[in-house]
Amino acid sequence: VADSSGVPTHWTRQVLPLGTQPPHTLDEPFEAYRLKFYNDGAFDTLQDTAVIDSRRSGSSTLRDHYFDWPDARASAAGYTPSGSETYYIGVQQIGQHGDGPEAQFTV
Repeated sequence: VADSSGVPTHWTRQVLPLGTQPPHTLDEPFEAYRLKFYNDGAFDTLQDTAVIDSRRSGSSTLRDHYFDWPDARASAAGYTPSGSETYYIGVQQIGQHGDGPEAQFTV
């Protein structure tokens, strides 16, 4: 996902013990996120969802913090895939003990 200037927007959650350098293991047995694509900036009409989940990879962490959202799927969600489209996205961490709050972005 890139912001309106084309700069990639990355997300990750890591435990950062004082004085150590990455990579660090997560304090949960897996890393997963739910992405929600909304109709507009009110974030009240859900158009599509996707899940990125390390449990499908055999690893406790995600290798990449991006995913492919094909043009056909974007079109089906009401977007017009182009460099000038504005996307309204919610990102929620899926956790072993419950899901985190949703962070909302306009990109």
